[in-house]
Amino acid sequence: MKGVFHAKGNIIQFANKGLSTILKMPLKAIIGQSITELFGAENKAHLKKGIEQLCSDKVECKISIKVNSKLPNLEMNLMMLEGAERELLLVGSIQSLVPQEKDRHNLAACCYSTLFDNLSDSIIVYNYVREEIVSVNEALVKVLEYDTKEEMIGLSRFDFIPKKSNHAPGLNLHEYTADHKKRILKGITFNTKGIFIGKNGKEVFSNVKVIPTFYKKGEGMLILQNITNPVNDKKTRKLAENKYRNIFENSHEAIMYLDPTNKLPTICNTNAMHLFGLTTLEDVRNLRLSDFVNEKKIDGVSTHKFYDQLVQQALETGRAESSFWLHKKSGETIRAHAVLVIDKSDEEHPRVICFIRDKTALYKAQLALKEKNKELEKYITSNLQLENFAYFASHDLQAPLNTILSFTSLLQKKLANDDRKDVAEFLKFIVTSGEGMKTLIDDLLAYSLVNTTNLEVKQINLEKQLYVLLHSLDTVIKEKSAVIEVNNIPEQITVDPTKLKQVFQNLITNGIKFVKPGVEPKVVISCMEEKDHWLFSVSDNGIGISQEHQEKIFGLFKRLHSSGEYKGTGIGLAIVKKIIEQHRGTITLVSEKDKGTTFQFTIAKDLATVEHTPKVSYDKMEIGASVTAR
Repeated sequence: MKGVFHAKGNIIQFANKGLSTILKMPLKAIIGQSITELFGAENKAHLKKGIEQLCSDKVECKISIKVNSKLPNLEMNLMMLEGAERELLLVGSIQSLVPQEKDRHNLAACCYSTLFDNLSDSIIVYNYVREEIVSVNEALVKVLEYDTKEEMIGLSRFDFIPKKSNHAPGLNLHEYTADHKKRILKGITFNTKGIFIGKNGKEVFSNVKVIPTFYKKGEGMLILQNITNPVNDKKTRKLAENKYRNIFENSHEAIMYLDPTNKLPTICNTNAMHLFGLTTLEDVRNLRLSDFVNEKKIDGVSTHKFYDQLVQQALETGRAESSFWLHKKSGETIRAHAVLVIDKSDEEHPRVICFIRDKTALYKAQLALKEKNKELEKYITSNLQLENFAYFASHDLQAPLNTILSFTSLLQKKLANDDRKDVAEFLKFIVTSGEGMKTLIDDLLAYSLVNTTNLEVKQINLEKQLYVLLHSLDTVIKEKSAVIEVNNIPEQITVDPTKLKQVFQNLITNGIKFVKPGVEPKVVISCMEEKDHWLFSVSDNGIGISQEHQEKIFGLFKRLHSSGEYKGTGIGLAIVKKIIEQHRGTITLVSEKDKGTTFQFTIAKDLATVEHTPKVSYDKMEIGASVTAR
């Protein structure tokens, strides 16, 4: 008879019925007891010594248990094993000093079973002749994520070893493992690498020791040490290092690592050496601030102090940056921009990474842009002054011109009975020219007012306003027998009603005026609602506009016909374009000579205020500040 137990430390965790019978104690009384206390005081000293020796040397030991009135002559065998959770286990057996052969066999089987199921290493007993798993331990079941041992019994290596794997590129693992059979049948123990498939398809990469057991029958034991995580970690590190190296070497920026203690570079990329005009890493390590910065002060601070502050700022806040003039070894001076960031990959020894880029071209472009902006400001100022001058000039010219026209009219009446034809003709020329000049001044004043007055937006019934406008144009419409159609005009719209009235008035009168003799004018006004704007269309059947003139008709004083053919100043469409732009819209046209013209323009739906230029003092000609549009 034999008794078997295992313990953690000195405390028994498991015992079989054989031990209960030998000690004549119930199992409940045995489990949880100390080994040194269980066998009596007379055995305590040498049991304690044996266990201490076992813990230090990790070898098997035999201890004789002294006979007393309760116990027969016994021998204890103790062995130290590593459990499934990597804890140390004491596995022990107690037997008679004169054991039977059967008892020895049973004890060996029990010790093997305990060892097999409690090892942290995964074990497969595989028959290479029958190509099937004979047995597995609990550690393997856990690693390959099966539910029970029974699920794996009978599986062939083709079931738990993949044919191909990323861990062994280009290798057929089924052919590779076929060679193991030959070694097992020859009784050869060997080490190899193994890749195993878990129940859920997960691959486990392992170091494998293959030991022939019943090798004549083709049976061997595979002891697996899972190294999947370390291998994956190594691959991940290598991939990250390769990515880092590619970025480091191929970046357009010069990159240097600085020692935060002495502020000197330790390593750099090729672009850094090119930027400084150096050829070796040793040249870079010998760089001093005075070698590449020829400014004595930066932002009012000495260059060395500024540089130290920049590095310190990067260490404290994680980032710092500055621009400076960099003096290359070749003598060339460039405008450089440096960004310093903290590298915390080594917490105990942080480093500063310095990125430097040649910004000379950008710097020069920015300077050129500043000069252009100054020119543009002068142009804008001049343009605003011109517009304000046009307003004041046209406004103040009205008075003397009205006086001239008034007195000319009086003179005509006074000389009405004068039979001198040349006097009447001269007066007619004066009146005609004066009226033409008055029309031009009125239009110029209207154009100036568009630029120098803010939009007064409000919600109106546009359809109603259009009919009011058409009523005011009734005389012109009837004189030319014109037909005006109004389709789909929105009742509620937010606009500046006065200025929008100017737009429609100019486009309608143009459609009536610019027609061939004998043709009855027809103007069609319509509207479509879009997502964020209104799209208006004004079409006519007039003389049309040839392609080469279409781009310039919105300019000031751009007349396409002589005043004898069609009256006008060439300002009307310029006013239209300006008003549409103030309504955050655009205007285009489609036209063909002798086939009419269609003007299309948009008006934003969400109008509030738009950019305008206030009028200036006439005496001082001061330019007012612009008001930004929403």
